[in-house]
Amino acid sequence: MAANRKTDTAPSPNKLAGFLIIGNPENRRVSMFIDAAISLGHRARVHAYEMWLDGTPPDPTPDEIIRIESSGENTRVENALIRLGDPALEPSEEFGIIQHHRAWYAGFSTLLETLPNDSRFMNTPASILTMFDKGATHERLHNVVDQPERFDVASWDELADAYNPGRYFIKPRYGSSASGVIALSMKGDKVLARTPIERDGDAFYNRLHAREIHDVDEIRARFEFVMSLGAVVERWVPKATLSDTRTFDLRIVCIGGRAQHSVVRCSHGPITNLHLGNTRGELSDVVEQFGQDTVDALFQSAERAVEPFPTSLYCGVDIAMTSRGKPVVFELNAFGDLLPNVLVDGRGTYEAEIFAMLENR
Repeated sequence: MAANRKTDTAPSPNKLAGFLIIGNPENRRVSMFIDAAISLGHRARVHAYEMWLDGTPPDPTPDEIIRIESSGENTRVENALIRLGDPALEPSEEFGIIQHHRAWYAGFSTLLETLPNDSRFMNTPASILTMFDKGATHERLHNVVDQPERFDVASWDELADAYNPGRYFIKPRYGSSASGVIALSMKGDKVLARTPIERDGDAFYNRLHAREIHDVDEIRARFEFVMSLGAVVERWVPKATLSDTRTFDLRIVCIGGRAQHSVVRCSHGPITNLHLGNTRGELSDVVEQFGQDTVDALFQSAERAVEPFPTSLYCGVDIAMTSRGKPVVFELNAFGDLLPNVLVDGRGTYEAEIFAMLENR
């Protein structure tokens, strides 16, 4: 599968470099980037988050380029970041539990802000932290691209009283990968939510499937929990559908300001994240049904969305075409470039990022 964008002339492959990846060594994001760098003749090594959190900070050499990877998929690291953000907390080690987003973000910020400012980054700490704050990102993209309307809602009663009927998405402000997301429809006494959040007493967990919930008390409990994490409430924007009735959106990876690699994410429900059991579509099907000009408009909107982030070499843009044919940007993802087997000009995202990084070296 390949996106329909071509890259510019590649830089000379004899520009060799060293990369220092800050991440979790066992994570495939780290291993895949190292493999890509080595395959192109570059040096690459990893500095583990656990080492950093245990008191050994990264030590880049003057010629190394720093790549900051996701801290996710490692419970020890995530909980250490929570404790760094709020030492009074003792987070649970249960798999899949959703907890303490504000403290995690505070800890992650504290850690990244200790990196030396004179280092050379693929994505700077400041750009990563802004993209991980959905509220801050929405403000930065104001009047740049079309986004879902946002609402200043503090409670379930306020939402039910002031915004019923309506359809909304509730998202943790500092979340990712659809963790804690609720798609909510309200029409008088009829309330329907679709969410991957499962409840067990007072604890809430993110599961690898989204299900419908009709019980108002259960929906309210999930809503109030997500709001307690720090959340954004936005209008549910109807997405266009393919001829087989699947709604779809795109994850487009912009590298050096250019929209290049992409995947089409299809679902019979409102949440399209692929890890929740949804399916990949074909960009060619979107072109066939809606036309090349429409697809080009999506790519162009993605490129506009990353313009306010000039210190970020790469970024994953979640974007859709509305049922009325208008591009709308939902989120930016600092770590949204994991698109296995998606090639442009024979290169995956990591190879393309390395070439782009060295163009202006």
